[in-house]
Amino acid sequence: MRKKSTNKRNPSELSLEKITRIVLVVGIICVSGAIIYTLTIPEEEDVLFFLLNENKVLRDYPTNVTQEEKITTFIFIQNLLGESHDFQIRCYRGKAETYLNPQIGVATNTNVTFISSQNISLGNKEEWISNQINITFPEVGTNQLALYELWIKNGDSWEYLPNYLLTLRIDVLPLNQ
Repeated sequence: MRKKSTNKRNPSELSLEKITRIVLVVGIICVSGAIIYTLTIPEEEDVLFFLLNENKVLRDYPTNVTQEEKITTFIFIQNLLGESHDFQIRCYRGKAETYLNPQIGVATNTNVTFISSQNISLGNKEEWISNQINITFPEVGTNQLALYELWIKNGDSWEYLPNYLLTLRIDVLPLNQ
């Protein structure tokens, strides 16, 4: 009599093996899809617009100054719009009660004082750091504002870019403190 082969596997081992294979195949497909998506999506068109401190670093901004003390800041811009553009930075000083509406800009606000503006032409993916921007606050008070707007040239006129408004809140202390 001949004996039957005993190489049969346990049914639970077979189903575990099948599940493992299915999970691996699905995982490989998902990872491959994510890689293809990442490599083929177009870059979003945008402008990077940041406030830098007096050391040209993106942190440690002044928050307390004495009356008439100068604060120094810089603006960083990178053009990611896909083509060359002319930009303008407008800087203002505002009081605590200044109403900010990022959709219309601060120029129409009566509680602001124009400080300066700088123009720059940037090619695609070019970046730029502004000249130093100095602001003094003549009045004592809390929550006074340094405001920075970004404008773009559209034909012969400048167009305000909504949502590109940077604010720095400053508490201004009397000279004798």
